Amino acid sequence: MPALKTLAKLQEEAKLQKDAAQTYEELANVPGLPKDVKQQAGSWSARLLLRGGEYGEAQTRLEKLAGSLSDGEAQKPFVQAYLAEAKIAQNKTDGVESQLEGIITGSNDPKLRAVAYNLLGDLHRNANRNDDAFWAHLRVDVLYHEDADEQAKALVLPLDAVRQDLQARPGRAAASANAASATFVMRARRGRSGCRRTRPAKDEPKEVKKDKDKDVTKDKDKK
Repeated sequence: MPALKTLAKLQEEAKLQKDAAQTYEELANVPGLPKDVKQQAGSWSARLLLRGGEYGEAQTRLEKLAGSLSDGEAQKPFVQAYLAEAKIAQNKTDGVESQLEGIITGSNDPKLRAVAYNLLGDLHRNANRNDDAFWAHLRVDVLYHEDADEQAKALVLPLDAVRQDLQARPGRAAASANAASATFVMRARRGRSGCRRTRPAKDEPKEVKKDKDKDVTKDKDKK
């Protein structure tokens, strides 16, 4: 098992995504491994396929993995989110928005919410709903930035949405510029690390403040 893990990491570092995915799949099929190790290896395999653009194969593996997980297992909503990613990349979007919203409302995990909100932003952007895409990604940057990879996506993708909006609807230039300014304000209020605020923002944009309050209210209702 250690040899397969090492090989997979070396292949990943060499940008051999499909080879690394296959190695993780072999690891997941090793007899006698604990269930959680098998599930983790299967998840890594599918994510590498997503990264390498093998969306159809990733969808097949994720559907199989999701079927092997019970509703109470912590890994399942992540697998469902990655499955949504595979579907979005193939324009198989029927029901995906409601699935992502269900993942968001069904968990308090900030890392899971970051994944789901970024994917929701992708879905909106692909449908030319650039305003909705912007605010979905901004939530990750402002509220759910624990995962560095997901925050990195959130830092880039909202600006892409603004650019697309400016190109498609020049008359909305002012609104798009205001949205971009909102991003700058929120980041400027972070600490030196660039990842967290050092104090609450009293004048944060109304859309972000409203959504932040909504998320907090949902969390309280669940408790």
